[in-house]
Amino acid sequence: MNAVPLPPERLAGWLAAYERRVAALAAALGERACRRLGVPVPPGAERPWYGARADWLGAPAPLSSFGPHANRLALLDEDALRRVLSALRLYPARGALRRIVSGAQRRLLAGAVGEQAFDTLVRLGLQAPGAGAAPPDGADALAAGGHAMLVADGALTLDVAARLVALTLQGAADARPATTGASTPFLADAALIFPEFTWLFG
Repeated sequence: MNAVPLPPERLAGWLAAYERRVAALAAALGERACRRLGVPVPPGAERPWYGARADWLGAPAPLSSFGPHANRLALLDEDALRRVLSALRLYPARGALRRIVSGAQRRLLAGAVGEQAFDTLVRLGLQAPGAGAAPPDGADALAAGGHAMLVADGALTLDVAARLVALTLQGAADARPATTGASTPFLADAALIFPEFTWLFG
C-alpha cells in the first residue's frame, strides 16, 4: 500500500526547520572547535562547517523520509528537542508522576519538559498500567535517557536524523535505556503532550 503523500505546506515547514537546524549546528560546531583550540570565535566560524555539512551529516535524504515520527524530532531546535526527549524518558513513568510529593522534584521535571507537557503526562498517567520506572534526577539525564530509548527502539530510521539528534545533544546516547518499546506509544501521544508541535506531529 502506498503512503499518503505529505501536503506541500507541511514539507515546506519541514524544509525551513531542517535548514535552521543545519545552520544552527554548523554555528555550534564552529564554536566548539574554537573553544577546543582556545581561540576566540571569529565572525563566520560556521561557514566551513556549513560547507562541509555532508561530512558530518552524511548523504542528503528527501524530506519525505522524515515521515516516520521519530525522524521528525531532528527538525526541532535544541531546547525543544531536549524537552521532547525528556518527556519520552518520563512517559513510561507517567503513572508515578502524580505521586511525586517533593516540590523540588516536581519543579525539576516540569522545568525539563514544560508545565503544560508535565500536566498532560500526569493526566495520561491516570490510565497508565502500574507506576512504571522512576524518573531520573536532572534535566540532562532525562534528555539523554529519552535519546537512549529512541536508539534502543531503532526509532531513528534515517541516518541524517540520527546524526542531527546526536550532534545537537553533543554526544551519543546512553547505552543503557531505562526501558524499551515506549517510543511508538509516546510518539502517538506527542501531539497531545506538545500541542505547539502539531506542525511536526500532527
